[in-house]
Amino acid sequence: MNISVFEEGQIWMNWYEQNSMDMIWQVQDKGNLWLGSLIAAQKIEQLQEQNIKAVITIAEGTKLKYPETLIPEHLVINAQDVESYDIKQHFDECIEFIERNINYGSVLVHCMAGVSRSASIVIAFLMKINRWNMEKAYKHAHSKRKQVSPNYGFLKQLRDFEYDLKLND
Repeated sequence: MNISVFEEGQIWMNWYEQNSMDMIWQVQDKGNLWLGSLIAAQKIEQLQEQNIKAVITIAEGTKLKYPETLIPEHLVINAQDVESYDIKQHFDECIEFIERNINYGSVLVHCMAGVSRSASIVIAFLMKINRWNMEKAYKHAHSKRKQVSPNYGFLKQLRDFEYDLKLND
């Protein structure tokens, strides 16, 4: 079967749009933690359907803004998806944001593709909240969203975070 580059791109975009966000963690009688892409963050109807009340945008230059009546809490972090970027500097702030807001509704953490930056934040959250080592948190996130694949530099920082949390004993 021969398909053009354009057709291949369309197939990829259709798949990508259909898989724009996944639920990673459920909190009994509270909100859920979602991991997704910029496409997910722009789907207002989907955000409302999932009771998303808070969003973490961890990407460069999205210019994404929400009406406060829709998303009362929006944390924006301009972060690069390069191995040398210090994503660990944002772990505590993002974890606190998720903990605070998940009591009032669901939380979406997104970057451009929902693969590396946002996945790293979600993995760090799972590590701290559940006292899971990096491998267990990664496997859990990956089981819920197959695209999860932090870059090598972020994986190293998650290992350092594991050490900081004393989860490697």
